[in-house]
Amino acid sequence: MKKLSKPKKILLLLSSAIVIAGAITVILLVLRTPKPESSAATQSEAAIAAELESEGYRYRISNSAAYVIKYTGNEKNVSVPSELGDYSVKTIEDDAFSKNNSIESVTLPSTLNKIGANAFSECESLSSAVIPESVTELGEGAFCGCTKLKTVVNSSKIRQIKSETFKDCTALSSVSIPPTVKTIGANAFFQCTSLPMLVIPDTTENIEEAAFDGCSGITSLTLGASVKKIGASAFLGCKALSSVTVPDSVTTIDSAAFNGCDNLKTVVIGSGIGDMDKSVFAYCGKLESVSIADGAKAIGLSAFYSCESIKSVIIPESVAAIVSTKADDNKLVDNDVFYKHPLSLVVYGKTGSYADKFAASNGITFRAVVEPAALTLDKTSVSLVAGSSQTVAAAVLPANATGKAVTWTSDELSVAGVSNGKIIAKAVGSATITAKALNGKTVTCKVTVTPPAAPDVSLSNTKSGLKATWKKVDNATSYIVHYKASSDKNWTTVESKDTSYIIEDVKSNKLYHVKVKSVGAGNAKSDSSKTKSLVFLGRVKIFSLAYAGNTIKAKWSKISGAEKFQVAYKKRGEKSFTTVYATKTAFELSKVPEGTSYTFKIRAQLVKDGSTVSGAWSEEKKVVSLAVPAVTARLSSKSNGVYVSWRPVKGASGYSVYYKESTAEEWTTKTTAGNSYTIKDVATGKTYDIRVCAFNNVESGALSKTKSVTVTGTPTSTKAKS
Repeated sequence: MKKLSKPKKILLLLSSAIVIAGAITVILLVLRTPKPESSAATQSEAAIAAELESEGYRYRISNSAAYVIKYTGNEKNVSVPSELGDYSVKTIEDDAFSKNNSIESVTLPSTLNKIGANAFSECESLSSAVIPESVTELGEGAFCGCTKLKTVVNSSKIRQIKSETFKDCTALSSVSIPPTVKTIGANAFFQCTSLPMLVIPDTTENIEEAAFDGCSGITSLTLGASVKKIGASAFLGCKALSSVTVPDSVTTIDSAAFNGCDNLKTVVIGSGIGDMDKSVFAYCGKLESVSIADGAKAIGLSAFYSCESIKSVIIPESVAAIVSTKADDNKLVDNDVFYKHPLSLVVYGKTGSYADKFAASNGITFRAVVEPAALTLDKTSVSLVAGSSQTVAAAVLPANATGKAVTWTSDELSVAGVSNGKIIAKAVGSATITAKALNGKTVTCKVTVTPPAAPDVSLSNTKSGLKATWKKVDNATSYIVHYKASSDKNWTTVESKDTSYIIEDVKSNKLYHVKVKSVGAGNAKSDSSKTKSLVFLGRVKIFSLAYAGNTIKAKWSKISGAEKFQVAYKKRGEKSFTTVYATKTAFELSKVPEGTSYTFKIRAQLVKDGSTVSGAWSEEKKVVSLAVPAVTARLSSKSNGVYVSWRPVKGASGYSVYYKESTAEEWTTKTTAGNSYTIKDVATGKTYDIRVCAFNNVESGALSKTKSVTVTGTPTSTKAKS
């Protein structure tokens, strides 16, 4: 993205025509933004209402914050700046990016608090969105009509997904509903046909009208343990959904909530239902089994209308009303609740109950329910690390009990949630999971949630600083690194998402201490790891590496605290390095054969508490064992150029000739296979510097000493000097 220019004022021109006694008077008003006073306090208190512009953005300043009004750019990958006009960007206003079909991705700043209504609506090329943790409010229709939007990561601080927020996002296949959300608004995910599964968090209480209407791709639905209301048509037309468990917390299911779920086969309704509106499960053509828990009060009008495959319905004694009838009402005949039911339908209940009378009055087979006598779990206590999960299996006894359905609840949802027996550890603490049979029989499982394990840390010196490394800890989402020099009183604390961290503000020959904590779900922190300590040694820098007289000479930088230096070298073609040690900052490798390439690397070392501490290796450098050419240079009488010659170098395949005017900075380079070269592009009265190096098929040898030649009018007066 281009660097943002300084904001410029937009003149707001208002032209109005006023007709007075047949005459037209045109009034032109020019509104200008008053220049803010120099006082910082005055700027923070005053609301600057005028529109400003910076490249690609129109915005306004109010209460010391920037509000994005409109994006006018045409970039595909947009990164909204964190500042505009030296003010933090806090809000993207209504319609700011609406109907921009160029944008494919957008990065939002961590300063952002609010995204306005329809802010990104109908951005038909937008494919992904990450809403930063700083955002607490997401406006109505914020991403409505983004037909290519595939993934959304929501801020965990959003408390409400408002109406039509993701309506008609037909490509949306992954969305996170934060655990802070209490309400999912009307039509929030209307016609999101690509959503494959849906988990409503335990904190959500209300699912409003048509929230997931037309989400035909949902195959799995988990309703959180705090949901109280399922709005009208909330899951209408979820054609791939095969089973639904309505938790005990739900007291109201509005009309047509699951209408037209073509593949729905099993339904379990919890004990809290006091109001089931009309047509809740109408037109669920493959629905076979319905189990209603003891405690539910009523079944609504046309609840199972045209469910032509329904075979089994368990109605507890607590249900005292079906449609508009009551337990003491003689008018029990109804043609709507089970309209078009097959002859094989059986209603199960207690003999003499309202369900028994209703079935008899409507010609439906009734059978006495075999009540569950006991409910058992395969585990009665579980210990989990925050962020992990474990499934507990329930068994309903006796084996011929009519209803095997079990509902699950947790008494501490902030610590552990549960869905169909799968316990999800959220935060450190304890919780009791309760499994309940349809007739109210219960059994519990005690859950203890612990923080993740502490990591095992190791330290090493690297080119960038002191590096702490550890293996990934199961269920850890991040890590907290504490470090300090041994002479410091206070620890410095940083967070890392990776399994390593490099401490850059270190000094050579200083001892540093490091300890790390793991962080899991619910901000659960482990104990600190064992404190590890290491002396930091600076990285060696090789100053020179040259070959002369059958010897390679290396020189490098001094490192504070170093007691010795490890010098590693290898000849071309060798797989491993040969290691030698030096106590000074220089080393000579003698009896080097000519024409061979060598690679060198060096690091500092010291002994601390009986162990050797090594600094980071220097950058690897190569040198080729080619002799330095012995160069002569003179004016050429034949070409009026400068003739350069040298003795042949053993092992060389060619030579590079470097030359330039003495006052120039840049060198001109020419190559030749012979042992001479004539420089022709010279001018009378100029002095030229010349040097030569040999090279082979690997790289170049060292440069010769510089020869200088002054070009005069005649060759005989040419001066050459070393």
